[in-house]
Amino acid sequence: MMKSSSSESNVSLVSRHMSGEAEITQYSRSRLPCRVEFCSSNALYGAINCLPHGNAQNIPKNSEINLLQPTNRKLGPILLEIRQLVLNYEKGPEKQSTNIGYVGRLVAISRGIVSSSVTSTCLSFRKDPRSVKNGDDIMELDDLQCATGLSSGLLSVHTFKNLNSYTQNNATVLDSAFSDDSVVNYYQYHQRTNRPVSVVSWRHGAGADYSRHVALGLTGLSSVDKGSTTTQPGVALNNVDREYCAIVWDIEAQSGSKGSKQSPLFRLAHNIGVSSLSWLGGQLLGVGTQHKNVQMYDLRASGTNSPPISFAAHRDDVSGIEADPSRPSIFATFSKTYGESVKLWDLRKTDTCLSEIKHHATFSGSSKVFSSSVSAISWNSNQYSSLCVATGDLLRYYDTRSNASKPLLVKVTHLKEPIQSLAYRSKESSPTMHMNFERMIVVNMAGEVMDLPMEQLSPLALSHRDGRLVHAFGLNTWIYPSVKGKERIP
Repeated sequence: MMKSSSSESNVSLVSRHMSGEAEITQYSRSRLPCRVEFCSSNALYGAINCLPHGNAQNIPKNSEINLLQPTNRKLGPILLEIRQLVLNYEKGPEKQSTNIGYVGRLVAISRGIVSSSVTSTCLSFRKDPRSVKNGDDIMELDDLQCATGLSSGLLSVHTFKNLNSYTQNNATVLDSAFSDDSVVNYYQYHQRTNRPVSVVSWRHGAGADYSRHVALGLTGLSSVDKGSTTTQPGVALNNVDREYCAIVWDIEAQSGSKGSKQSPLFRLAHNIGVSSLSWLGGQLLGVGTQHKNVQMYDLRASGTNSPPISFAAHRDDVSGIEADPSRPSIFATFSKTYGESVKLWDLRKTDTCLSEIKHHATFSGSSKVFSSSVSAISWNSNQYSSLCVATGDLLRYYDTRSNASKPLLVKVTHLKEPIQSLAYRSKESSPTMHMNFERMIVVNMAGEVMDLPMEQLSPLALSHRDGRLVHAFGLNTWIYPSVKGKERIP
């Protein structure tokens, strides 16, 4: 394991500024996966390769942020940003506060190693609290931890300390290059050939002893033979792809200095690239391969000696596996292949799926992109067995409990651009915030972040005497200027 608390490199794939400007210096943004995920406190979310969220009037510009950075200091590439979802205001013509929506205020930045040119490809937050033993007492830590997979094949674990002080101070941003409150640890599995990390997932729901486990998936060396009908796990796709492509790390037990040889806790998915993975029920690891199979590993068995349960889920690679937070035995899979449906499965019976969610081809917004493939799915932890499916520029919401064989479409949201990533915010994440709890953030193909309310009550009142409008939103109320003369409402 390699540790880095400061980075010095002028190589940055994407440089961002609080002014809302973004410059792509080496790669096209379309080649960089843009991902977001909420963590469990203070309406914070992590973002990789995304544009700034909103151009806020009350958000300080880059020159106003106290980063304590010398002008001649070289910085490493940004691997992770921590943002806070906040209400944004601007002053109207009569100096009255006017709400213009939510923005993602930058709270912390985590950077890569000196002179590196890597970028993050995926992220996952630690959901179970950390604890340390202090004599006979067990103390819980309020540190925030997030794992990101890198384009070089490494796992990076970002730890942020004292983050509350930065969430309450709009003029200060925690930067790992200048503060010991942010530390990045690296875990490297020695491969024959470096390949990017396709997915990372932090283990949860299995107890404190297992919450330090992080699983990552690696892509295959070469393209999968689309014409092959092989469904047997462990069969090589080609003569050179002879690697384990699903790795599980114990980030607290497996440590060492830079350059030391390490062995991961588990090495799984031999000879086959991994597109997705997810922890199912705490003890099972579901691995979606690049060759249509889902492999189920029971980590209570002895390492990789016990063969996994394997079944064909789609015609092509399994792009995503998402566990239902309301029902421990239910999970959903999808493939980005044209015409593939979303499928619901039961862990106790995988010989056939419970149901399928089929979709029709649509034109995506002004770009007129013809789309009939699923780009992302996510369960809503605030509503029992509610699943959101993104296809093109459409978000479709399904009730999967009403009819086991045919999920019920309950809502459709149309956006302006195709979607590549989405994340729900939990109601319990910040009970003191003066805002609607149930929200979603989505990222379009251009890397732009948008905030969406799920069920929003926004009562309005209009004065017939002077034309003033009163708008209530959450715990806030806005009274707009009066309208006089001919424009007055009769």
